[in-house]
Amino acid sequence: MTQIYNSNTNTFEDLEKSPLYVLSNDTFMSGWGSCKGKINVCVVPCENGFQAEKVMEYIKTRSEQKRARIVINKPKNQSNRIYSLVPNWLNLALKMI
Repeated sequence: MTQIYNSNTNTFEDLEKSPLYVLSNDTFMSGWGSCKGKINVCVVPCENGFQAEKVMEYIKTRSEQKRARIVINKPKNQSNRIYSLVPNWLNLALKMI
């Protein structure tokens, strides 16, 4: 099970299964603090392609986010990555409509 950091609860938890995920590398948080020596990958679970595309549009407005991508498979734990759940980005993206 993929462990993901939830900033709302300040805990690591299991990432729930979702039809799609939008991932992006956070250049601001990567490399220091709890991400020292690691890449912080932001994860937004999405229910459909419309949501995923809107999140991608939102991420493109954020200069600290790189390598934005839509994936169908849940990200797997890797020793050089920390996954951060950012579900509020979906709400922000949908408000841009």
